[in-house]
Formats: sequence, structure tokens, C-alpha cells
Amino acid sequence: MTLCAPVVIKRIEKAKQCYMYKIKIYESLFENGPEDEDLKMEIIDTFTQIGNLYAEAGDRDQAKEYYEKAIEGYEMLLSENPESTDFEIGISDVLTALGDMYAKVEHEDVESEDETEDAEFEIAREYYEKALKLNEKEFGRYPDDSTCQDELVRTLGKIGDSFAAQERYIDAVPYYRRIIEIKEQAVRDNPVEWIYIMTLTNSLYQLGYLYGQIGEIELEKQQYSKAEELFSRLLHDEKISLPVKQILAFDVQGRGIDLLNSRKYDSAKGALDLALEFFENEYEKNPKEPENYPFICEALHQSGRLQQSLENFEEAAKIFDSLLPAVEKLLESNPENPENAEYREKAGINYTDAGEVYYLIEEYEKSKQSFKRALDINEVLLDEEPDNPIYKINQAETFGKYAKLLSKLGRNEEADDYSTKSKEIYRKLAEEDCGEKDTDE
Repeated sequence: MTLCAPVVIKRIEKAKQCYMYKIKIYESLFENGPEDEDLKMEIIDTFTQIGNLYAEAGDRDQAKEYYEKAIEGYEMLLSENPESTDFEIGISDVLTALGDMYAKVEHEDVESEDETEDAEFEIAREYYEKALKLNEKEFGRYPDDSTCQDELVRTLGKIGDSFAAQERYIDAVPYYRRIIEIKEQAVRDNPVEWIYIMTLTNSLYQLGYLYGQIGEIELEKQQYSKAEELFSRLLHDEKISLPVKQILAFDVQGRGIDLLNSRKYDSAKGALDLALEFFENEYEKNPKEPENYPFICEALHQSGRLQQSLENFEEAAKIFDSLLPAVEKLLESNPENPENAEYREKAGINYTDAGEVYYLIEEYEKSKQSFKRALDINEVLLDEEPDNPIYKINQAETFGKYAKLLSKLGRNEEADDYSTKSKEIYRKLAEEDCGEKDTDE
């Protein structure tokens, strides 16, 4: 439910009163102990919280007023203790909050939107740059301090992301290259800590994406390749526990899926192969362990999708031959599991994709059986949730692909029937979508 403006304002003012009451209490205590640094920090923190409150409500002027009071408080403390890292980081945090306030751009006037966005991103970056200057200073003083590293990386990311939001990808690149330099050093300093390596891979994928946006394809691939090497190193490290390796395998698989969906097939293959190798090994160690079933099914399905996208249909068919028995084991393993509906939905997609691949290699009987299994699964799901749009889309897709097979088999009347059903589902979904948009407006 969206609250109307007067209600929001009333809540903000009420919260502000509570915060101001806190400040009065702190100030009265402060009179008795003027050197109490903790009390000063409490007052500064309260000013920051009020600023956050107004920023979230979109009242920039009020937010800025309280953020600036917080900065003044930190500057006062810093003048008393110039060597303190905490106070400079505190100022940096507030400056970043000010930048965030301008980086979140929402406009109703479409005609002036681009020009206004550019201006507000520039204001945001002015604050971020001020924060960056402080972070660079503290990082220079304490390069091994994890807090200083994290603050610097965060601010660099804010600036880089602000450029990326404007599609100024080439301007974002230097900031992410700097982030990677810092994270690579952190990995060298902490060679046995997997979390440092994982955060480095995240930045490598981000930099790869930026290179891709500016047409530097080889540099893009290099970043993805570096990330895959790091993931491989972790997944083959015997000292890392299985739950952590599962997290890593999910992560690299997710990266592979993103690359597959972006049609960057070479890079997708490296990531998906890593995930498949890991999940296959775990499945082979214990093929009767139900916990392994969803993992191997997803890994095989994505690898099959990749081979299909590469038009290696025979190879894709082999993968689906391995996938479908695993899918049935998953469905039979625990029918009472609350996640079973999700597994069944994915199973319907698996069988639809398998049916399409078998059709492409002219294995028409296997194709027909796969499509029929998908249709049965989809029908049961729709009986349970007839208004579920995802189930409707899945059924429409299966109808459409099955229609092609039926046409190929010369069963034209049935093919037309399924094709019509598919189009009708899409038509109704489009009408429902338009109706929802009209309601929102």
C-alpha cells in the first residue's frame, strides 16, 4: 500500500520529534560531561538518522540540513583529534549519503528528464569525489586496514555506478580498475580467505561488463576468464567446506546464465562448465542424496541450453538425455516438499527445451514424449494456480513448440489448434498487462 504525502510527512515529523528529544537528552548530559566523545557521537549519529529520514522521503533540503550538521559535528571532533580515522570516515559516510540522495533520480517531466538527471548525477559525484578524497587519504595512511579498504572501494563503486547509470561506461572503467587493484592486493594479503577472492570475482565481472559496453571485447573476455580461474581455484581447494563451495558454484553458475542470456557464449561456457563439473562430482559421489538433485538438474539444463544456443544440437540432446532421468528423480524424491511446485515448473521447462532439441535433430518420437510430459506438468500446475502468469507463459511456449512438431508430422489440424491456444494465452496476458498499467496510472 502506498501512503499519501500528508501521512508520510506526519510520520517523518513524528520520528523527527523523537530524534530531537534524544538530542536534547544528549545535550543535557553533554553539559555535565563536555569532553564525553561518545555523547558527541550519539548526537552526530542522530543528526545523520534524521537526514536519512528526510532523504528517504525525498525532502532534500531538510535532509541536507541535518547531514551538514552531522558533518560539522565530525569536523569538530576531528579538530580535537586530527589523527582519528573514524571521524574522517564518518564525514565520508555522510558525504556519500548526500551523493546517494542526488543519484536517486525520479522525474515526471519526461522532456526535461535527461538534462535534469545529468545535472543531479554531477551533484552526486561532487559529494562522492569529496568522500573519495578522504577515503584515499585514510587508505594511504592505513593500506592494510580492512575498513579503509572497504570505504575506498565503496566510494569508487558509487562513482563508477553513477557513470554507468548514465551509460557513460568508458568513464566508469577507471574506477572499477582501481577497485580491482585494491581487491587483488587484498587477495595477496589474505591468500587463504575465500571471501576476498569471491568479492574480487564480482568486480571482475562488473569490469568485464563495462568493457563489453564500450566494445572492448577482448578485455571483456579477459576479465571473465580471470574470474573463472579464481572460481576454479576455490572449487578445487580441499580446505574449503562443501557449503561454501556450493555457494561459489551457484555464483559462477549465475554468472554463466547471465552471460548465456546475453549471448556471450564463449564466456558463458567457461562459467557453466565449472558449475557442471562441481555439481556432477557431488552427484556422482552420492547419487541417492535428494539434496543433490536440484543442483545437477539446473547445471545440466543450463549446459544444454548453451549447446542449443551454439547450435550443437546433438551435444545438447546428449545432455538432455542425462537431464531428464535426474528431473524425474527430483520430482519423485519428496512430493510433499513446499519447493515441489518450483521443481515441477522447472521440470516443465526442462521437458519443453528437450522436446525442442529432439525436434531439431529429427528425433520426433522423443520430442513428442517430452512435449507431452511438459504439457501434463504445466496442466497440473495451472489447475493448482490458474492465474499464475508464469505457468501460463510456460504453457503457451510449450503449445507453440509442440505445434511445430505436429506440423512437421503432418498433423496440421492439431498443430493449428495448439498454435491458436498459444497465441490466445499471449493475447490475454497482454490484455491483462495493459489493464494493470491503466490501473496504476
